[in-house]
Amino acid sequence: LSPLCQEGEWPVIEIDTRFLRWVSKRFADKFGGLAYITTLKYGDMVFWGADDAFPCCEVKAPRDLVSSIRHTGRLIQQFRQAAQVHSHYFLFVLGEVGVDPDGYYAEWRWDSGEKKHRWQPVPIPGTNPPKYLMYREVENFLNTMNLIDGVVVKEARNEDVLVARLISLYWWFQKPMEAHRSTAADRFYKPVWMPQEMSLRRRVAKELPKIGIAKSRAAEKVFGNTLDMIRGTEKEWMKVEGVGREIARQVVKEIEKW
Repeated sequence: LSPLCQEGEWPVIEIDTRFLRWVSKRFADKFGGLAYITTLKYGDMVFWGADDAFPCCEVKAPRDLVSSIRHTGRLIQQFRQAAQVHSHYFLFVLGEVGVDPDGYYAEWRWDSGEKKHRWQPVPIPGTNPPKYLMYREVENFLNTMNLIDGVVVKEARNEDVLVARLISLYWWFQKPMEAHRSTAADRFYKPVWMPQEMSLRRRVAKELPKIGIAKSRAAEKVFGNTLDMIRGTEKEWMKVEGVGREIARQVVKEIEKW
C-alpha cells in the first residue's frame, strides 16, 4: 500500500517513477489528485479496489510492445511475475496503431519527408536492415494473452485517452464485483428474443405464420392468456395490430394442426 493508503486516506492510483520518464511532464496532474508517485515492483500503475482487488496496469508504446514481444520477450516475463501478486493485469497500448498497406504492424506518425501523417511500420529493435512484424502476428499474440492468459488488452491513442480509461477502471474497481449490474439493468436495451424477456404467450405467438417476434407483443396485448390465444378465432386475431384477414386465417389454420 502507498503511504496515503496506510494513513487511512482515500486509495489512489500509484504510478511508477520510471514510467514518468517517457510521458509528458504533467501526465500525473491529469489524474486530478488520484495519482501518487512511487517506485513499483511490477507494472507502470497499480491501485487497490474492493474485494481486495489489486490490478496492475502495464503501458506499452508500439515500439516498446514490438520489442517486448520479439526482441526481448520481456512482456511475458513481466506478466508472469506480476500475476503472482496482482489480481488483474491490464495491458494498454499507447499510440495510434494499425496496419500499413503491406500488412505490417504500424503506427500513425508524421513523415517529415512527405510532410504528412502516414502509417509507418514499427521496426523490431536490433535489426539492421530493419525488420517488421506483420499486423496479424502482433494482434494474435495479444489475442493469446487476452484469451489464454487472461490479460485484458486495451488501446489508448494518446495520453488523455489513457488517463480517462485508467480513471474509469479505477472507479469501477472501487465497487464490489457483485455490485456491477449495469448490463442486467432494464434501462439498457435487451434483445426481445431473449427467453427471459418473453411470456409464454409471446413464445407461442412468435412461432405462428406471419406473426414472429415483431407481432408477438401485439398479440400478447390482445389475448389475456395462452389458452385464449390458442382458442382465438380469426376475428379475434384480426384485432392484433398488423394482422389482417389472410394472416388471421393462416394462424388459426396452423393452430388447428396442433
